[in-house]
Amino acid sequence: MTQQLSYVQLSSSINPSFWNKFTELKLNLDKLDETQHSIWGYFSIILANKECTVPVLEVDSTSFNQKFNGQNIYLPFHGKLLNKNTIEKFKDCNKMDIINEEGKLLYQRIRNGCVLLDPSLLNCFLVLSFADLKKYHYYYWFAFPVPKDVVIEKNYSRLITEVFSKNEVNGEYDFLQGKNTSFIAFTLSRNGSSITCQQSIIYSLKLPQQEANDIWVGWEKNEREKMGPRLSNLKNTLDPYVIAENSVDLNLKLMKWRVLPDIDLEKIKSTKCLLLGSGTLGCSVARALLAWGVINITFVDNSTVSFSNPVRQSLFTYLDSVQAKPKSQAAAENLKIIFPGVVAITIALGFDTYLVMRHGFKDKNNMNTQSTPILHPEGIRSIKGTELGCYFCNDVTAPGNRMRPAFYKTSQNANNHDMDDGNQSILGLLPHSVRGFLSSFEHILPATQKYKHCVACSDIVLEEYNEKGMDFLLEVFNSSKHLEDITHLTEMFKETDFGDVMEFSDEDFQ
Repeated sequence: MTQQLSYVQLSSSINPSFWNKFTELKLNLDKLDETQHSIWGYFSIILANKECTVPVLEVDSTSFNQKFNGQNIYLPFHGKLLNKNTIEKFKDCNKMDIINEEGKLLYQRIRNGCVLLDPSLLNCFLVLSFADLKKYHYYYWFAFPVPKDVVIEKNYSRLITEVFSKNEVNGEYDFLQGKNTSFIAFTLSRNGSSITCQQSIIYSLKLPQQEANDIWVGWEKNEREKMGPRLSNLKNTLDPYVIAENSVDLNLKLMKWRVLPDIDLEKIKSTKCLLLGSGTLGCSVARALLAWGVINITFVDNSTVSFSNPVRQSLFTYLDSVQAKPKSQAAAENLKIIFPGVVAITIALGFDTYLVMRHGFKDKNNMNTQSTPILHPEGIRSIKGTELGCYFCNDVTAPGNRMRPAFYKTSQNANNHDMDDGNQSILGLLPHSVRGFLSSFEHILPATQKYKHCVACSDIVLEEYNEKGMDFLLEVFNSSKHLEDITHLTEMFKETDFGDVMEFSDEDFQ
């Protein structure tokens, strides 16, 4: 009793490397040319999974090679890639005309005997695509051309070991129409360490009388079993920005897992930082912040990049100074080029010395009070975080533009080196400050208590800012003496003869 065979369409599987290679060709060779590419596909004749009943055609980066270089377990498929430059062309092109043209070409190869010389020509497919290279979205539609309404009757099917002799397997066959003949569904399977073809099936089929057919079918259905294209979203795979972002995120997580299990990376990432000044200190702090995942950084600076800046300030280049770019703009642009950074610290450096200092924090519940410093048994001075002095607590003038830090990377490394094991924080022992001397390769760990007349962190300054806001800032910007006036430093200048004040140099602390 005869039985009609059902047509089972191949299912496509695209390796991301296929689109990666096509992107390279499109950008460097094709450009705006909608060039048709001859490609290879491959189909495995080994049943890797017995539960998978759908035949799968695969393509990858090697599909663009001139010759098929697959392994012996793969059957080659001849394909064509037709890429459209716009989504409108992809949608509006006549899909029936495309598959009919390919079907006619296949029929000619059968009639002229080309398929007898190269049976792999019977294995053909099409890929219609549109590549949105800005978003790394790839729309594609596979087609496997077959004549419409072709009916093939099956007389019987048996295992190969029940039917074919060796001579029959090696025989040659002409193009047969309207005749009964046998075909092998040749399948290899693994049995332990050996490969066997015992699961291959012999089909005895009656081939139809087939004339030239102008109507061909074979467009593949999408994931929803509808006639339509599929989408490969490779943004996370091919977009360099996403790759860099994921790499930085992984690096931070590795530090968290191995060294700082209690650190809240999400809190750091969501922190917004305002940097007043884009000089040596501002640039180095910005890069440090970025390295720890802080991505919301605002620069405030009204000066432009000068020719002396790039060698000292890590966010500027020679080209920035030639173009006299505003510092805040150049810093932001170059920070985006670099990408990731750390918890804010203050770094001030001299010619052969440097100082690394961490900030304290404000305690709103205990304003205008100062605690007594605690002396550790080891002799290390401990001051509450709310009472830590800032850089200007040791100065008696308003902040000036006289620092020329040049060794911020050295100081950062020194900061990490001097953090001994401890239980005061998740980072271990955190000195208030580390002063280093390059000439003698020495460090000291001074601790400075908050100064009530400080022009930067005193309660007087903070209260003025809280009350007046922007008006207070404008007063400071317009007068270099305003901070000294409100903190009563001006009165101290009048009362003190600074010529009698002993001055200390860095060498005095060695």
